[in-house]
Amino acid sequence: MGNGISQTALLALCLALAACKPSAPEAAIASSPAASSPAAAAAVASPSASAPAAAESAPADDDLASRRPDDSYRKANLRPEYDRCIEAAGATTPDLYACNDEELAFHERKLEEQFFRIISLPDGQEKDALMDEQAAYMHDTNRHCAFNPEEDGQGQMLDAQSCRINRTANRVPALSALADMAESRAQQAIADEQEWAPVPTTQKRATVTGDVDPEAPILDEDGNPYAPDSSYSRANLRPRYGKCIRASDGSTPSLQECGDEEYVFQRKRMIAALDVIAAGPDSVAKDRLMDEQDAYMRDTDLYCRYDWRTQGQGHMLDAQSCRINRHANRADALERVIRRAGKVYAKKN
Repeated sequence: MGNGISQTALLALCLALAACKPSAPEAAIASSPAASSPAAAAAVASPSASAPAAAESAPADDDLASRRPDDSYRKANLRPEYDRCIEAAGATTPDLYACNDEELAFHERKLEEQFFRIISLPDGQEKDALMDEQAAYMHDTNRHCAFNPEEDGQGQMLDAQSCRINRTANRVPALSALADMAESRAQQAIADEQEWAPVPTTQKRATVTGDVDPEAPILDEDGNPYAPDSSYSRANLRPRYGKCIRASDGSTPSLQECGDEEYVFQRKRMIAALDVIAAGPDSVAKDRLMDEQDAYMRDTDLYCRYDWRTQGQGHMLDAQSCRINRHANRADALERVIRRAGKVYAKKN
Protein backbone atom coordinates (compact mmCIF):
# COMPACT_ATOMS: atom_id res chain seq x y z
CA MET A 1 0.00 0.00 0.00
CA GLY A 2 1.08 3.57 -0.53
CA ASN A 3 1.67 6.19 2.08
CA GLY A 4 -0.70 8.81 0.69
CA ILE A 5 -3.75 10.34 2.30
CA SER A 6 -6.87 8.24 1.78
CA GLN A 7 -10.12 9.57 0.38
CA THR A 8 -11.67 9.40 3.85
CA ALA A 9 -8.82 11.39 5.36
CA LEU A 10 -9.03 14.01 2.62
CA LEU A 11 -12.72 14.44 3.25
CA ALA A 12 -12.04 14.72 6.97
CA LEU A 13 -9.50 17.46 6.34
CA CYS A 14 -11.78 19.22 3.89
CA LEU A 15 -14.64 19.27 6.36
CA ALA A 16 -12.35 20.93 8.88
CA LEU A 17 -11.87 23.95 6.61
CA ALA A 18 -14.43 26.70 6.33
CA ALA A 19 -14.06 26.75 2.54
CA CYS A 20 -15.32 23.17 2.33
CA LYS A 21 -18.61 23.67 4.16
CA PRO A 22 -21.31 26.34 4.36
CA SER A 23 -21.03 28.93 7.10
CA ALA A 24 -23.05 28.13 10.21
CA PRO A 25 -25.42 30.73 11.59
CA GLU A 26 -23.76 33.03 14.08
CA ALA A 27 -26.11 31.96 16.84
CA ALA A 28 -25.21 28.34 16.35
CA ILE A 29 -21.51 29.13 16.51
CA ALA A 30 -21.92 31.01 19.75
CA SER A 31 -23.99 28.33 21.43
CA SER A 32 -22.56 25.07 20.11
CA PRO A 33 -18.75 24.79 20.37
CA ALA A 34 -18.42 22.05 17.77
CA ALA A 35 -14.89 20.76 17.30
CA SER A 36 -13.14 22.24 14.29
CA SER A 37 -10.20 19.83 14.00
CA PRO A 38 -9.85 17.09 11.36
CA ALA A 39 -10.20 14.54 14.14
CA ALA A 40 -13.67 15.84 14.92
CA ALA A 41 -14.60 16.27 11.29
CA ALA A 42 -13.75 12.64 10.65
CA ALA A 43 -16.88 11.72 12.59
CA VAL A 44 -18.82 13.09 9.64
CA ALA A 45 -16.44 11.82 7.00
CA SER A 46 -16.17 8.23 8.20
CA PRO A 47 -19.02 7.09 10.48
CA SER A 48 -18.18 3.81 12.19
CA ALA A 49 -20.40 0.79 11.85
CA SER A 50 -20.34 0.49 15.64
CA ALA A 51 -21.45 4.08 16.20
CA PRO A 52 -25.14 4.89 16.79
CA ALA A 53 -27.15 5.50 13.62
CA ALA A 54 -26.96 9.06 12.34
CA ALA A 55 -30.71 9.37 12.38
CA GLU A 56 -30.81 8.62 16.10
CA SER A 57 -31.35 11.90 17.90
CA ALA A 58 -29.64 12.89 21.13
CA PRO A 59 -31.70 12.87 24.34
CA ALA A 60 -33.58 16.14 24.56
CA ASP A 61 -34.53 16.19 28.24
CA ASP A 62 -32.81 18.06 31.06
CA ASP A 63 -31.19 14.88 32.36
CA LEU A 64 -28.69 14.56 29.51
CA ALA A 65 -25.63 14.99 31.75
CA SER A 66 -26.62 12.12 34.05
CA ARG A 67 -27.27 9.84 31.07
CA ARG A 68 -23.81 10.15 29.58
CA PRO A 69 -22.18 6.73 29.27
CA ASP A 70 -18.99 7.14 31.32
CA ASP A 71 -16.58 9.48 33.11
CA SER A 72 -14.77 10.45 29.91
CA TYR A 73 -17.62 12.97 29.45
CA ARG A 74 -17.32 14.33 32.99
CA LYS A 75 -13.65 14.26 34.05
CA ALA A 76 -10.30 15.04 32.44
CA ASN A 77 -6.82 16.35 33.23
CA LEU A 78 -7.10 19.97 32.18
CA ARG A 79 -4.61 22.83 32.34
CA PRO A 80 -4.05 24.88 35.52
CA GLU A 81 -4.67 27.96 33.35
CA TYR A 82 -8.20 26.75 32.81
CA ASP A 83 -8.84 26.42 36.55
CA ARG A 84 -7.55 29.94 37.13
CA CYS A 85 -9.70 31.29 34.30
CA ILE A 86 -12.84 29.62 35.70
CA GLU A 87 -12.11 30.93 39.19
CA ALA A 88 -11.65 34.47 37.88
CA ALA A 89 -14.83 34.25 35.80
CA GLY A 90 -17.04 33.68 38.81
CA ALA A 91 -20.61 33.13 37.68
CA THR A 92 -20.42 35.33 34.59
CA THR A 93 -21.63 33.22 31.67
CA PRO A 94 -19.75 35.02 28.86
CA ASP A 95 -16.49 34.77 30.82
CA LEU A 96 -17.08 31.10 31.63
CA TYR A 97 -17.83 30.45 27.98
CA ALA A 98 -14.60 32.20 26.97
CA CYS A 99 -12.60 30.03 29.40
CA ASN A 100 -14.21 26.90 28.01
CA ASP A 101 -13.69 28.00 24.43
CA GLU A 102 -9.97 28.58 24.99
CA GLU A 103 -9.50 25.23 26.75
CA LEU A 104 -11.40 23.37 24.05
CA ALA A 105 -9.31 24.99 21.32
CA PHE A 106 -6.11 23.93 23.12
CA HIS A 107 -7.10 20.27 23.33
CA GLU A 108 -8.48 20.27 19.79
CA ARG A 109 -5.08 21.37 18.52
CA LYS A 110 -3.44 18.55 20.45
CA LEU A 111 -5.98 16.07 19.09
CA GLU A 112 -5.41 17.33 15.57
CA GLU A 113 -1.67 16.69 15.92
CA GLN A 114 -2.32 13.06 16.85
CA PHE A 115 -4.92 12.65 14.11
CA PHE A 116 -2.44 13.81 11.49
CA ARG A 117 -0.10 11.06 12.70
CA ILE A 118 -2.86 8.55 11.95
CA ILE A 119 -3.41 10.07 8.51
CA SER A 120 0.32 9.78 7.81
CA LEU A 121 0.37 6.03 8.44
CA PRO A 122 0.69 3.69 5.45
CA ASP A 123 -2.71 2.83 4.01
CA GLY A 124 -4.07 -0.45 5.30
CA GLN A 125 -6.44 -2.15 7.71
CA GLU A 126 -4.83 -0.72 10.85
CA LYS A 127 -5.10 2.85 9.59
CA ASP A 128 -8.70 2.32 8.48
CA ALA A 129 -9.59 0.83 11.88
CA LEU A 130 -8.06 3.80 13.71
CA MET A 131 -9.91 6.25 11.47
CA ASP A 132 -13.18 4.43 12.14
CA GLU A 133 -12.49 4.33 15.88
CA GLN A 134 -11.82 8.07 15.94
CA ALA A 135 -14.98 8.71 13.93
CA ALA A 136 -17.03 6.66 16.39
CA TYR A 137 -15.51 8.52 19.35
CA MET A 138 -16.37 11.93 17.92
CA HIS A 139 -19.83 10.70 16.88
CA ASP A 140 -20.50 9.73 20.50
CA THR A 141 -19.07 13.06 21.67
CA ASN A 142 -21.37 15.02 19.37
CA ARG A 143 -24.36 12.96 20.49
CA HIS A 144 -23.86 13.09 24.24
CA CYS A 145 -22.45 16.63 24.41
CA ALA A 146 -25.35 18.12 22.44
CA PHE A 147 -26.84 21.57 23.04
CA ASN A 148 -30.06 22.90 21.52
CA PRO A 149 -29.96 26.74 21.43
CA GLU A 150 -33.72 26.90 20.85
CA GLU A 151 -34.65 24.93 23.95
CA ASP A 152 -31.71 24.83 26.36
CA GLY A 153 -30.52 27.53 28.73
CA GLN A 154 -27.09 28.96 29.45
CA GLY A 155 -26.34 26.37 32.12
CA GLN A 156 -26.94 23.56 29.65
CA MET A 157 -24.80 25.35 27.08
CA LEU A 158 -21.86 25.50 29.51
CA ASP A 159 -22.44 21.88 30.51
CA ALA A 160 -22.33 20.73 26.89
CA GLN A 161 -19.19 22.77 26.34
CA SER A 162 -17.52 21.22 29.40
CA CYS A 163 -18.56 17.77 28.20
CA ARG A 164 -16.85 18.35 24.88
CA ILE A 165 -13.68 19.65 26.57
CA ASN A 166 -13.43 16.52 28.71
CA ARG A 167 -13.99 14.16 25.80
CA THR A 168 -11.42 15.92 23.62
CA ALA A 169 -8.82 16.11 26.40
CA ASN A 170 -9.28 12.43 27.26
CA ARG A 171 -8.93 11.36 23.65
CA VAL A 172 -5.54 13.04 23.12
CA PRO A 173 -3.39 10.62 25.18
CA ALA A 174 -5.40 7.62 23.97
CA LEU A 175 -4.97 8.54 20.31
CA SER A 176 -1.31 9.36 20.94
CA ALA A 177 -0.72 5.88 22.37
CA LEU A 178 -2.51 4.27 19.43
CA ALA A 179 -0.43 6.33 17.00
CA ASP A 180 2.78 5.37 18.84
CA MET A 181 2.03 1.67 18.50
CA ALA A 182 0.92 1.96 14.88
CA GLU A 183 4.02 3.97 13.93
CA SER A 184 6.23 1.48 15.73
CA ARG A 185 4.72 -1.40 13.79
CA ALA A 186 5.04 0.50 10.52
CA GLN A 187 8.69 1.30 11.24
CA GLN A 188 9.36 -2.31 12.17
CA ALA A 189 7.84 -3.47 8.90
CA ILE A 190 10.29 -1.21 7.08
CA ALA A 191 13.20 -2.30 9.26
CA ASP A 192 12.40 -5.94 8.54
CA GLU A 193 13.28 -5.32 4.92
CA GLN A 194 16.57 -3.64 5.72
CA GLU A 195 19.90 -5.19 6.55
CA TRP A 196 20.50 -5.68 10.25
CA ALA A 197 23.42 -3.44 11.14
CA PRO A 198 24.20 -2.72 14.81
CA VAL A 199 26.00 0.54 15.52
CA PRO A 200 29.55 0.20 16.93
CA THR A 201 30.01 1.48 20.46
CA THR A 202 31.87 4.64 21.42
CA GLN A 203 32.84 3.10 24.77
CA LYS A 204 36.47 2.44 25.59
CA ARG A 205 37.13 -0.94 27.10
CA ALA A 206 38.93 -0.86 30.42
CA THR A 207 42.55 -1.97 30.45
CA VAL A 208 43.05 -4.91 32.79
CA THR A 209 46.47 -5.83 34.17
CA GLY A 210 47.60 -8.82 36.18
CA ASP A 211 45.50 -11.93 36.71
CA VAL A 212 42.08 -11.73 35.06
CA ASP A 213 39.07 -13.56 36.46
CA PRO A 214 37.55 -15.34 33.43
CA GLU A 215 34.11 -14.97 35.00
CA ALA A 216 34.44 -11.24 35.70
CA PRO A 217 32.17 -8.87 33.74
CA ILE A 218 33.87 -6.79 31.07
CA LEU A 219 33.72 -3.09 31.88
CA ASP A 220 34.54 0.19 30.18
CA GLU A 221 36.90 2.86 31.51
CA ASP A 222 34.10 4.30 33.69
CA GLY A 223 33.26 0.98 35.30
CA ASN A 224 30.08 0.45 33.30
CA PRO A 225 29.27 -2.75 31.39
CA TYR A 226 31.14 -2.72 28.08
CA ALA A 227 29.33 -3.64 24.86
CA PRO A 228 30.93 -3.73 21.39
CA ASP A 229 27.81 -2.46 19.61
CA SER A 230 24.17 -1.45 19.99
CA SER A 231 22.82 -5.00 19.68
CA TYR A 232 23.55 -5.32 23.41
CA SER A 233 21.66 -2.19 24.42
CA ARG A 234 18.75 -1.77 21.98
CA ALA A 235 16.13 -4.01 20.41
CA ASN A 236 12.54 -4.04 19.24
CA LEU A 237 10.75 -5.56 22.22
CA ARG A 238 7.08 -6.21 22.89
CA PRO A 239 4.81 -3.35 24.06
CA ARG A 240 3.70 -5.52 26.99
CA TYR A 241 7.31 -5.51 28.24
CA GLY A 242 7.30 -1.72 28.31
CA LYS A 243 3.96 -1.72 30.14
CA CYS A 244 5.31 -4.21 32.67
CA ILE A 245 8.39 -2.05 33.30
CA ARG A 246 6.27 1.07 33.80
CA ALA A 247 3.95 -0.76 36.19
CA SER A 248 6.85 -2.08 38.27
CA ASP A 249 7.34 1.30 39.97
CA GLY A 250 11.09 0.67 40.13
CA SER A 251 10.81 -2.44 42.28
CA THR A 252 13.77 -4.72 41.56
CA PRO A 253 11.83 -8.02 41.95
CA SER A 254 9.09 -6.69 39.65
CA LEU A 255 11.63 -5.45 37.10
CA GLN A 256 13.33 -8.83 37.17
CA GLU A 257 10.02 -10.61 36.58
CA CYS A 258 9.31 -8.35 33.60
CA GLY A 259 12.76 -9.12 32.22
CA ASP A 260 12.43 -12.85 32.80
CA GLU A 261 9.17 -12.99 30.87
CA GLU A 262 10.55 -10.99 27.94
CA TYR A 263 13.77 -13.01 27.89
CA VAL A 264 11.85 -16.31 27.70
CA PHE A 265 9.73 -14.95 24.85
CA GLN A 266 12.68 -13.65 22.81
CA ARG A 267 14.75 -16.79 23.43
CA LYS A 268 11.88 -18.97 22.20
CA ARG A 269 11.68 -16.82 19.06
CA MET A 270 15.38 -17.27 18.41
CA ILE A 271 15.31 -21.03 19.00
CA ALA A 272 12.22 -21.45 16.81
CA ALA A 273 13.98 -19.67 13.95
CA LEU A 274 17.11 -21.78 14.46
CA ASP A 275 15.02 -24.96 14.34
CA VAL A 276 13.54 -23.92 11.00
CA ILE A 277 16.99 -23.22 9.57
CA ALA A 278 18.46 -26.44 11.01
CA ALA A 279 15.67 -28.44 9.35
CA GLY A 280 16.39 -26.80 6.01
CA PRO A 281 18.64 -28.18 3.26
CA ASP A 282 22.34 -28.49 4.02
CA SER A 283 24.55 -25.89 2.40
CA VAL A 284 27.69 -23.85 2.88
CA ALA A 285 25.52 -20.86 3.80
CA LYS A 286 23.75 -22.92 6.47
CA ASP A 287 27.06 -24.06 7.98
CA ARG A 288 28.32 -20.49 7.99
CA LEU A 289 25.11 -19.33 9.69
CA MET A 290 25.43 -21.95 12.42
CA ASP A 291 29.05 -20.96 13.04
CA GLU A 292 27.92 -17.36 13.20
CA GLN A 293 25.25 -18.35 15.74
CA ASP A 294 27.83 -20.02 17.97
CA ALA A 295 30.03 -16.92 17.88
CA TYR A 296 27.05 -14.67 18.54
CA MET A 297 26.08 -16.58 21.68
CA ARG A 298 29.69 -16.68 22.92
CA ASP A 299 29.84 -12.91 22.62
CA THR A 300 26.48 -12.64 24.37
CA ASP A 301 27.74 -14.71 27.30
CA LEU A 302 30.97 -12.69 27.36
CA TYR A 303 29.48 -9.19 27.38
CA CYS A 304 26.23 -9.83 29.28
CA ARG A 305 27.88 -11.19 32.40
CA TYR A 306 26.83 -10.57 35.97
CA ASP A 307 28.98 -11.41 38.99
CA TRP A 308 26.78 -11.78 42.05
CA ARG A 309 29.87 -11.74 44.26
CA THR A 310 30.99 -8.24 43.35
CA GLN A 311 28.04 -6.53 41.65
CA GLY A 312 24.71 -5.21 42.86
CA GLN A 313 21.11 -5.47 41.71
CA GLY A 314 21.51 -2.71 39.16
CA HIS A 315 24.24 -4.67 37.38
CA MET A 316 22.06 -7.78 37.51
CA LEU A 317 19.23 -5.94 35.73
CA ASP A 318 21.72 -4.51 33.20
CA ALA A 319 22.98 -8.00 32.38
CA GLN A 320 19.42 -9.26 32.04
CA SER A 321 18.52 -6.41 29.70
CA CYS A 322 21.67 -7.10 27.68
CA ARG A 323 20.63 -10.73 27.14
CA ILE A 324 17.09 -9.75 26.22
CA ASN A 325 18.33 -7.33 23.58
CA ARG A 326 20.81 -9.79 22.12
CA HIS A 327 18.25 -12.59 21.84
CA ALA A 328 15.61 -10.27 20.35
CA ASN A 329 18.05 -8.89 17.78
CA ARG A 330 19.25 -12.36 16.85
CA ALA A 331 15.69 -13.62 16.49
CA ASP A 332 14.97 -10.69 14.15
CA ALA A 333 18.05 -11.50 12.06
CA LEU A 334 17.27 -15.22 11.80
CA GLU A 335 13.64 -14.56 10.91
CA ARG A 336 14.83 -12.28 8.11
CA VAL A 337 17.02 -15.09 6.80
CA ILE A 338 14.00 -17.39 6.72
CA ARG A 339 11.82 -14.83 4.96
CA ARG A 340 14.46 -14.18 2.33
CA ALA A 341 14.99 -17.89 1.75
CA GLY A 342 11.23 -18.23 1.41
CA LYS A 343 10.41 -21.34 -0.60
CA VAL A 344 13.54 -23.19 0.53
CA TYR A 345 12.28 -23.46 4.10
CA ALA A 346 8.62 -23.65 3.12
CA LYS A 347 9.25 -26.81 1.06
CA LYS A 348 11.33 -28.46 3.74
CA ASN A 349 8.90 -27.67 6.55
